[in-house]
Amino acid sequence: GIATIEKHVSDASLSGKNIISLLTKHIAELFERKVRGAIPPGETMMNKKAKAKLDVAAEDAIRSFGFSPKKTVTIDGLIEGLDCHVDIMLARFEMLLGNVLRGAETKLKGFGTFDSVISAGSIMKMKCVERMMDRLYPRASVWRGENANDVPLDEAVAIGCARYGSSLLGMNLPVEDNNEEEEEEPILVEEEVPLCPIGIGLCLQEGDPAAVVMIENKAPLPALCTKLVDITGISNNCIHLVQINEKGEEKVVGRIENFDSSAKEAEVTAELTVEGKLRVSVNGGPSCTI
Repeated sequence: GIATIEKHVSDASLSGKNIISLLTKHIAELFERKVRGAIPPGETMMNKKAKAKLDVAAEDAIRSFGFSPKKTVTIDGLIEGLDCHVDIMLARFEMLLGNVLRGAETKLKGFGTFDSVISAGSIMKMKCVERMMDRLYPRASVWRGENANDVPLDEAVAIGCARYGSSLLGMNLPVEDNNEEEEEEPILVEEEVPLCPIGIGLCLQEGDPAAVVMIENKAPLPALCTKLVDITGISNNCIHLVQINEKGEEKVVGRIENFDSSAKEAEVTAELTVEGKLRVSVNGGPSCTI
């Protein structure tokens, strides 16, 4: 099929950069309030290195707010040897976004009605944004990447641009000049890589088999996998990390504890290196090496 753009609108005040800037400033204010007297007010945002670290932390926090009402930001040596360790609440962030969301809603009202709406970007996972989209387009089918085989929201734009660029390259290949020497075709070289001797999975109920397979047995190393895990029915507020051998036998190698009781999902990332080190992180937080 062919897709054409009938109408578009852009506003720098509603951009992702502006949203990250709002949260960056909020984190800096929380940090300076916590270390009151150690540095002058506003010094954190004026320091380029500190602000760059805060921007990364803010972007990571926005990614987490799609499935968690709270995000703990930890930055070692943020400025003048002071460590940053503050908690950001989703409710407070939604208040900061009030003007942005109202501006976005005003812009979107001018487009009329739609049969289908595609959401893209981590910000679209937040409940306040979902409510706004449902309010604007009550009869439209809103795609939010909720099914297992869907493209993740935070990767939708990048994947779409890559596929579009690939189609352009395929359609607009340069005309060959017969007078020029033909270029040699690239030679594909096979390279042996180590394979994972075990599988890594997550057990949601103590004593039950692994409900989620993170890294499959015989997967090429290094292996990296991130999955959204339903934590509504876990026992003792923890998930067991298990290794699975070729016979399917499981052995508990670690536990992930202290999930937010109000959260329904958690983003779990598992990485197995060539050296056999397993790194696990939850909701974009610091990784633990096993």
